[in-house]
Order: sequence, then structure tokens, then C-alpha cells
Amino acid sequence: MLITEEKVIFGGDSAKESYELYKDALQCGVPERGAFVFYPALYSYCKYTNEASIRTAESIGMQFDREYPDEANGMTHVSVIYRRT
Repeated sequence: MLITEEKVIFGGDSAKESYELYKDALQCGVPERGAFVFYPALYSYCKYTNEASIRTAESIGMQFDREYPDEANGMTHVSVIYRRT
């Protein structure tokens, strides 16, 4: 959660944490305009061998986007889900 002088902007360190913040805020009424930031797509990055994270991403409707080499993981797997308009 980011707190500025003007407003509180919600966002967690994970999708689950962000959901919990959003869900809790809605129980207190309708949040003020601008309290939540919505992006056109949500990306998930994980090591290509992390089957549990890949399955979790797929379970919420994410699809394979790409894999790319990197020094830390050898290969990173990217999943994406696009916002419905």
C-alpha cells in the first residue's frame, strides 16, 4: 500500500496480497476515485522450472507469453492476462 499526502493507493507485493487489500477496502464502502490503479495487463515472472507458479498463473486465466534467458534463473517464464474491456 502506498500512502501519499493526497490519497492511499493500494497494491501488494503479490497478486494475493493486492486482492486482500482491495477486498478489505470494498467492505468499507466505495473507495475514492484513484485509490486503485488498474493496468491493461498483469504479468507473472518465474523461473521456467517453477511448475507450481506456472500452474497458479494458469489457474487464474493467465496464458504463456514468452521465455527469455537471464543470469539469475537461467530462463524466465512469463505469463500474462489482459484486462477485459
